[in-house]
Amino acid sequence: MATTTTRWSLRKPAAGDTISPTLDLGGPYDTIDANLGTYVCTSATRPGSPIQGQTIYETDTRREYIWSGSVWLPRGPLVAVKTTDKTANASTTLSDDPQLSLPVLASTTYLLSALLIWSTGTGPDAKFGLTVPAGCTWQVAPFGIPTSVTATAGSIETAVFTASGIPLGGVAAGTKTAALVTGTVVVGGTAGTVTISWAQNTSNASNTVLYTGSSLQLTRV
Repeated sequence: MATTTTRWSLRKPAAGDTISPTLDLGGPYDTIDANLGTYVCTSATRPGSPIQGQTIYETDTRREYIWSGSVWLPRGPLVAVKTTDKTANASTTLSDDPQLSLPVLASTTYLLSALLIWSTGTGPDAKFGLTVPAGCTWQVAPFGIPTSVTATAGSIETAVFTASGIPLGGVAAGTKTAALVTGTVVVGGTAGTVTISWAQNTSNASNTVLYTGSSLQLTRV
């Protein structure tokens, strides 16, 4: 009686069985061809019945994942980079930046690194935070100029923050400055996304801009 292989369920005829071109040759060859090496798909067309250790490449996200046996794990760090400038004015309400958002797994710890490139006047300054899944905790140090500094050279904010609304200084509208934010994100029992949010620190009619090239990186520990 024919049996099947453990991983791909390829048919193995028993001694004395008649070989079927469709069952024993055509079908298995198609399965091997589709799954050998890295499987190319999109985030919406991942394999329905993956095997442990299978790797995929998503053409829409440009990310690689490996199947652990129960969940798709990213290979290497996850990275998001802004491709357009975003402007805020006359508001201190934190707003999520959809271009600086990454998916996270439940019960997982990540190292966070973010490069924020912005310009703002000394009146409005800027502030940022993280939007995270329920039950998630985080701590970061901004490593950018504080609101008390009005030049690109000066003190750097190294305090550790655990809640959104982290203030950052500005030099002048249109004058770029940057912060290299580092920290950790501990995801609880709920998966979801980690997203950079930002706004003016003091409401002002002048523009505060977060620029193309700003980035967010998460590395699973």
